[in-house]
Amino acid sequence: MARTQLGMFLTLILFTCAMADEPRLHNDPIDSYQKMTIAGWEVLVSGRYAGHDDLRDQVLDEVRCQLHRARLILPDKPLEAMRRVKIFVEYDYPHRTQYHPNRQWLIAHGYIPEKTGTIEIANAKNILSWRKTPINSLLHELFHAYHDQVLGFDEARIKAAYDVATASGKYDKVMLQNGDTVKHYAMTDHKEFFAELSESFFWVNDFYPFNRAELRQYDPETFKLLRDIWGQ
Repeated sequence: MARTQLGMFLTLILFTCAMADEPRLHNDPIDSYQKMTIAGWEVLVSGRYAGHDDLRDQVLDEVRCQLHRARLILPDKPLEAMRRVKIFVEYDYPHRTQYHPNRQWLIAHGYIPEKTGTIEIANAKNILSWRKTPINSLLHELFHAYHDQVLGFDEARIKAAYDVATASGKYDKVMLQNGDTVKHYAMTDHKEFFAELSESFFWVNDFYPFNRAELRQYDPETFKLLRDIWGQ
């Protein structure tokens, strides 16, 4: 076999092996999920946890922990709205925990359309990776859901605050919880701006400002906006 052909053959083998180990979409029908209620949220658990009871229990314990935290810190009216957001618990889907706002995007990317307007915990490995941190990934996605379903992603006050923060440059170099200096994830777009700084407002963030007191001191205008939006 020529060297070029051999190289292509080995590359194909490596690619195939890598693909075999990667999480992938299964597009299981909605009735294959087990429904349960956790802290007031409807949670749908993938049937692919069958035979993996210990792992399933660990994942649901983490889901329970994160949702109980959310229940304790959120105001009553936003909490009521957020509890209408269903949560899917997948076994080995790719990616991370995420909120799904767009039905067409879901269908185009191989997901079931019933996940529109819901939060998806993509896989056990991802959700369990947060256990030793104070970060609440479900809370972050619930903020996205509230932004979309209650405020609207086109909410002018949030867009304006994001534009002001972007122009100021104050989030271009901030401390990460490990001590590194990085650009704040809130600068991704106005959606992440709202979700990230709502984390700081209610709970704790892995980017500075880490908590409500620091947010109030560092960015008083955004703090005031969030206080108005959340009714605090």
